[in-house]
Amino acid sequence: QVRGQADTSLFAAYGPTNRDAPEIAIAAVLEESGFGSSAAAPLVRPGGRLVYSVCTLTKAESVDVVAATAGALAALGFRADLPADGGWEPYGPDTLVVVPGAATDGMALARWRRA
Repeated sequence: QVRGQADTSLFAAYGPTNRDAPEIAIAAVLEESGFGSSAAAPLVRPGGRLVYSVCTLTKAESVDVVAATAGALAALGFRADLPADGGWEPYGPDTLVVVPGAATDGMALARWRRA
């Protein structure tokens, strides 16, 4: 649950069609819908990345979501893998933000790499 709301929608995909070793895994979670990592993370091959990105700067939908999934992701062999460039700023452990400005509305990002 996110902010006390029940899961409502989740999209997870992988490609190419080799389910056992996909090169790309994507999860898109609609607002108030829970955690895409529960479906997408097991599909990510070793060395692959999992990304959580939201167009909000609220703690409940960024840092708190990352913290809530940290244990499950670590158990699957994921470690934080945050980009070092691109105008991102730290926002809690394992989370970065782009602060709103003339060129952006702001967003939060977390990224992991699977060992």
